[in-house]
Amino acid sequence: MTRFDLTPKPLLKRIPVVRVYTEGERVLVKWTQHGRRQYRTWADTTANRAEALAFARGLSDAQQAPARPTDALTVQQLFRRYLEAEAATLRPNTIRLYKDRWRRWELFVGADTIAEDVATETVARFRVEDAKHHAINQVRAAVRVVKLVYHWGDRMELLQRNRVARYTFKAGKDERTHAPTEYRRDEWERLLMALGGGQQSRKWRAWAVMMLAGAQGERVQAILQLRWADLDLEAGVIRWPKETNKQGRARTQPLTWDAYSALLTSRAKAPDSPYVVPGPDGEPYTYQAFWYHLRAAERATGVTHQPYRAAHGFRRMAAGNVAEGTGDPWLGVQWIGDTDPRRAKEYLKERADRMLQAADAASGER
Repeated sequence: MTRFDLTPKPLLKRIPVVRVYTEGERVLVKWTQHGRRQYRTWADTTANRAEALAFARGLSDAQQAPARPTDALTVQQLFRRYLEAEAATLRPNTIRLYKDRWRRWELFVGADTIAEDVATETVARFRVEDAKHHAINQVRAAVRVVKLVYHWGDRMELLQRNRVARYTFKAGKDERTHAPTEYRRDEWERLLMALGGGQQSRKWRAWAVMMLAGAQGERVQAILQLRWADLDLEAGVIRWPKETNKQGRARTQPLTWDAYSALLTSRAKAPDSPYVVPGPDGEPYTYQAFWYHLRAAERATGVTHQPYRAAHGFRRMAAGNVAEGTGDPWLGVQWIGDTDPRRAKEYLKERADRMLQAADAASGER
């Protein structure tokens, strides 16, 4: 409310619930808080009058702001509410990705932070920090999930304000040119040998996953969820279910002899498991375990570790091998289950040996 001052003191400004005036050579700000009168004074100068007015406006805004509900959601609670409401519309793999990306955000801002208190600048700092550990496309995806969940909370009227929405993601030119590379066949074979070559190795699970990834070109997460029921060995095909496919569609892929050798090993090592590559506990083998053995194999064989290549490097290798072997780049993209021709630029990498062949051809040598 506005209070009218009837005293002869020179009144500078009436601001709701706060008064600013001069008295002698002082500037005073008076207000009431929790039933008690408060005041603050400055020497009467032009600069101090401006500061006093700014101080008074800040007090007024704070006192007139609607009280925060006692059930204001934390960052962790906001995401839980989102999943409870939207999980039925999302594919299982999408939920897994969203959880992973939100976990990174949650670790950065704090799970118990009030969601609506997060500032736009906080998102900018998260983008910088996350880029130290992830490829720029993964950082972009994480920020997209954060904004998606906040937009949902805003629409559902669970947030009083959404400053996260103001942030716009931008990638620098150097970041845009970065693209994870592929493994080459000789590296793949060396890594497989380091894992023991199959049945006689304690690392047979990692060996089988790597063999399937390099031969069939499917994403490792789909391989880890692969069941024997998804295979038709008589027809020689793998039926990848839509539940494990990033695009949410089922597809059938011919089985290679390399992949068949991995299946024989898995059947011999874990004959009673419904999963092609089960973990020691009978549940699907984990990506973390595979990653551990992949890194150990790189160190043992001298295969250079390249940031962000990881298991997706085998997928790119498979696409490149098919494209090179058939002379059909689009077939290489189709082999790994993609349906967008524009993905050829992402998956089919420039190969030095192919460029040498091009040089020979250009100079007329055979």
